[in-house]
Amino acid sequence: MAGPVTVERPAGDGFVTRIKPDLVDGDGRVPPVDVLHMHHAVMVNLSRADSASPWLPERFYAFAEEKTIAEMPAGYGYPTRAGDVWGVNYMLHNAVPDPRTVWITYEIDWVPAASDLGRRLTAARPLWLDVQNGKAYPVFDVARWDGGPDRRFTYPDEARPSPYGDGPPLNEWTVDRDSVLIRTAGHLHPGPDPRPRHGHGRRRQPHDGHGAPPDPRVIGEDVGRHILP
Repeated sequence: MAGPVTVERPAGDGFVTRIKPDLVDGDGRVPPVDVLHMHHAVMVNLSRADSASPWLPERFYAFAEEKTIAEMPAGYGYPTRAGDVWGVNYMLHNAVPDPRTVWITYEIDWVPAASDLGRRLTAARPLWLDVQNGKAYPVFDVARWDGGPDRRFTYPDEARPSPYGDGPPLNEWTVDRDSVLIRTAGHLHPGPDPRPRHGHGRRRQPHDGHGAPPDPRVIGEDVGRHILP
């Protein structure tokens, strides 16, 4: 199942300082990740153009099975306007044959722009980059021995054939104004390829391509979206 769909957003001018996501069933319970989990959910502001790919709406937040909480550093916030339209592009993974109904939930800390705190906050501009930036499904696979004897794979340098061909590199972006980098995040998945995976220099368990991985803790503890201050 995949989106996008429009979603609720703050009603006025202000700043988002924190987003906490979740995935729950009809009883408010969180399903185990080896039964059903969010593969990815990208929240977009349909009223603005993306900084790195201006033909897309502005991508400002994302989460997956690890349900990363996004929190702005003190003094910063993601600006919202009363007329903004938000959407979410998502993909769910159901590892069992039975259909299920679940809801995406998200808690937002929001500061009105006209408040004392709001007048002191600095607007943060989201910048989204990936290995195939601007494409709908930017994915590449890495198997156990890809990358040679050092067991490290550098994309796109070691990818064959070249993923960009004769075109421009899609994993680069030139800064268009003086800026301060206040926070970064990265995301990585294990995959259904039967060959064991590697990421961050750590071994992945094999997956037979059917149902859930052998140990769901591999997803939640070892692979996911990492945020650096």
